[in-house]
Amino acid sequence: MKSFKSLDAHIFYLSGWVKLVQSYIPEQSNHVILRADVTPSMRVNEAPHHPWIALTKDGSVAVALCDCMTGLSESCSHIGALLFKIEAAVKLGYTKTACTEEPCKWNADFVKKVVPATISKINFYKAARVKKAKETKRRKVKKFAASSIDQQQELLSALYSCSTRPVALSTFDGVSDKFFWTRPAPTIAKMPLPLNSLYSSDNQNLTIDDLYSKCKGICDRMTISDNDKTYIYDCTKTQRSSMTWYEQRIGRVSSSTIHRIYKTSLEKPSKSLLLQICNPSTTDLKVPSIVWGREHEKQAILKFKETLSTMHQDFTVTDSGFLIDTVYPFIGVSADSIANCTCHGKSVVEVKCPYKHRDSTYEEYIADSTCCIYDRNKLDTFHPYYSQVQLQMYVHDTEFCSFVVWGKKFLIVSHVTRDNEFIQKLTTHVRTVFR
Repeated sequence: MKSFKSLDAHIFYLSGWVKLVQSYIPEQSNHVILRADVTPSMRVNEAPHHPWIALTKDGSVAVALCDCMTGLSESCSHIGALLFKIEAAVKLGYTKTACTEEPCKWNADFVKKVVPATISKINFYKAARVKKAKETKRRKVKKFAASSIDQQQELLSALYSCSTRPVALSTFDGVSDKFFWTRPAPTIAKMPLPLNSLYSSDNQNLTIDDLYSKCKGICDRMTISDNDKTYIYDCTKTQRSSMTWYEQRIGRVSSSTIHRIYKTSLEKPSKSLLLQICNPSTTDLKVPSIVWGREHEKQAILKFKETLSTMHQDFTVTDSGFLIDTVYPFIGVSADSIANCTCHGKSVVEVKCPYKHRDSTYEEYIADSTCCIYDRNKLDTFHPYYSQVQLQMYVHDTEFCSFVVWGKKFLIVSHVTRDNEFIQKLTTHVRTVFR
């Protein structure tokens, strides 16, 4: 058999899957019984197969069996692997008794445990392929001497004098003047550092006046480019699912804290408010009202879109990220969505899903004393939500806001217009508090 090396049986033997070979010679018999455990090649951690062979004294196989599926037909690769090991032992003289009467070492040479190894240490080549590679004569590699500086300059000068512009010259100084950018090189966006990077433990040793002077200078010098602002906005459209959304809100006045800041004392600001701004929690609260609003916000937006799409031309609703103000970079807002239509343009969308009125009707909600809606779906100008949506309209530079209140049995859409006078009061007060 000339191609025996490609047989699975021979590969099993070479791989060491044939374990200890045991023999037995029955009394008054011309046969020898041989058996061994053979590890499955593709399932090395499972129980081994148990092939056995009955040989005559001249080496003929009288009978052979194995407990694998194929071995029941008296012929399988495990039986063949056992025969290959016995043949190799006889040819190499391992079956002969040594003069020192030592145990035969050939019968203990098998794989007891598969040890993991790096790919660089595993031989994936067959013996025939390795032998052929060694016998093949390699071509001699021609060695070239490195060119001198004068030779290099001579070549570059010859290329430079060509009527065309060889692109290779663009990489060498002195001959690249014929090449220039046809358009500005694109700038790679980079996430700006959050405001908590301004913190320094050394500031604890400063006096109140020195600390105020330092903070005032930081506030006056604070800027943000349009590219950075857009990059942060695009990266935070998943809002609470984005860690960047949490990081960039640290230290900034947001639409959710603007009303408390507007009402806080300039001489003695609320400590809990300052802590909420400078060290907000990155863990979502499990309060039932907050969980309810978060879980039903998308449902409310879908209902809002379905209702208004019949009243506006080309009406769309898209996700909104954290948008930072260009004039006052310490202000940032996260609207729930952005609405667009060809008849009214862009507007911000703010959604509220009151847990208290999740099963209420429209009349029951309006009758509640804590309701923020009055007089034909108008938003109360003294309510904290009014400050929230006005700041969102200011940062997004829109003239309208769709304030949505959703319950299982009702949907309210209040169209709030921009109040520039109120926005001026908000931003002035916020700037004073922040400084």
